[in-house]
Amino acid sequence: MMGYSDFVDHSVETEDRLRDYEIQRVRRQAKVTLPYTGVCYFCESEVHSPKVFCDADCRTDFEHMQKMKRIAGK
Repeated sequence: MMGYSDFVDHSVETEDRLRDYEIQRVRRQAKVTLPYTGVCYFCESEVHSPKVFCDADCRTDFEHMQKMKRIAGK
């Protein structure tokens, strides 16, 4: 039978693993950088270096579009 301290220890270990996983996921995602092209990757408006999106909305929409493509297997 699992005692209270065993339950707490297990919970802490699980939380640590989940946090480590999320940190690694964010680090992998941060390594993916888009090269500067002079236009926004979502709406194709002109942008100045080093920007690759004209605003946060375009960045969010682009990320959502990429996520949907991954889910669809494209």
